[in-house]
Amino acid sequence: EFEHVLHLREMTYPGEGKVSTIDKIALLQRGFTCPKCKLALAMTNPSGILDYDKFKATFKSFYSNAEQQGLFTTTTPATAQPTLPTTSAATTNPASKSRQSAKTVVMDTDPCYARVHTAISGTLGIPQDGCLRCSVRGHFARDCTAPAESIHRRAERCGTCGDIKAPNSRHH
Repeated sequence: EFEHVLHLREMTYPGEGKVSTIDKIALLQRGFTCPKCKLALAMTNPSGILDYDKFKATFKSFYSNAEQQGLFTTTTPATAQPTLPTTSAATTNPASKSRQSAKTVVMDTDPCYARVHTAISGTLGIPQDGCLRCSVRGHFARDCTAPAESIHRRAERCGTCGDIKAPNSRHH
C-alpha cells in the first residue's frame, strides 16, 4: 500500500518529481508504530546507508526471521536476560526528552531488544553483553567507534545486514 500511495502522489503532483530514496525510507519508517517494527527498524539499517529497495528487503527478512525465532514474544523466558551495557539511548537527559517526538522509542533495556541482541550475539559467537560490531564488551554497535578493520568476523558477514553468510543463503 505504501508504494501505491507514493505512486499516486507522484502522478498527482508531477511538478514535485519523484520522491527521493531518503524521503521514501523516512516516510516508511514514520508509518511503523508498533514496538516490534521499531525494534526491527533499529536493527535493520542503523547507519542509514541502504537504498530503499535494500532497506525494504532487509527489513522484511529481519522481521520474518525474528517472528519465526520467537524474538518478539511477550512472555519472558525462564533463563535470565543478559546484563546489557548502558548507552546514550538508555541514559538520556530528561530535558532532551521534551524535544523528542511523542512516538514510543524502543530502548536498550526492553526485553524484546535483549532477546534480539542475545540471538544475534549467539550467531556471531560473541559475549551476550558484547558489541555486535567489534565484540568488545561495554557498548552497543551504534555507539561503536572501532575502525572497520576491527569488525568481528568481517569477511564472513553480509555487507548489508551484518549477519554471517551461509552457503545458499538469501542474504543480499
